[in-house]
Amino acid sequence: MRYDVWMEDRDRAEVCPNGVKVLRDDGDPKRLGAKVWFPKAIKPFWDYKFNTVEARERAIAHAVEFYTARTNSVRERRAKRAGSDADLEKVSYGTIFCNSWGYEQTNVDFYQVVERRGRVVKLRRIATSTVPGSEGFMSDRCVPVKDAFLEARCDDCGLRESLHMKAEHAFRDGTALTKRLQFSDGAPYLSMGNGWCGLWDGTPHHRSWYA
Repeated sequence: MRYDVWMEDRDRAEVCPNGVKVLRDDGDPKRLGAKVWFPKAIKPFWDYKFNTVEARERAIAHAVEFYTARTNSVRERRAKRAGSDADLEKVSYGTIFCNSWGYEQTNVDFYQVVERRGRVVKLRRIATSTVPGSEGFMSDRCVPVKDAFLEARCDDCGLRESLHMKAEHAFRDGTALTKRLQFSDGAPYLSMGNGWCGLWDGTPHHRSWYA
C-alpha cells in the first residue's frame, strides 16, 4: 500500500468551479508557494514558488484555464466520435463499409450492415466483383456485391459451418461481426483489427496479391 503524501494538502486546498484544487502557501513572503491539482489527481500538476502575489495568481489562473480548455477539447472529440442522430441515419440495413488494408499487398474487404440498434451494428462480409478491364499484373479493381454474403467456413479444415460438427473451431467470413459506430466529422466508421473501416464511397477499389 502506497502512502498518499499529498492527502492533507489536497484536503486543505480551495476547489475551483471546474474542480481544480489550489493550495496557497504564504509562510515565506519572499517565496510564495502554490500547488495545483487537477480534479482526480493525487500528485500536484505543479508545485511552484513565486516572488510576488501577482505572479502566483497569474500562474494559478493559467492552470485553471488550461484544464477547462483541455476538458472542453476532450468533450468535443468524444461528441464527434459519438455522432449525432442525423449521423446515425446514414447507417441502416444494407449500408456497405469498405476495409482496405495490407502492407506487401492490398486487401479489400466489404461488409454489409444486417442490423443496427442505436450505435451498435451487425455486419457480414460480402463478395466482390472485378471491374471488367481493370485487371493488371496480380491486381485489379473491385466493387462489392450487395446481399452476396460469404458463407462461413472453418479456419482449420475449410468445411462450411452447416456441415461442421466441432463447435470449438473458429469460423470466418459468414460469421456476423458486432461493432460500435464511431464518427469523424459526421462520417461513420468502424474500428477493425487491421485498421479503420469507412463507408464505401461507391467507386471501385484497387487490390493486389502475390501468387
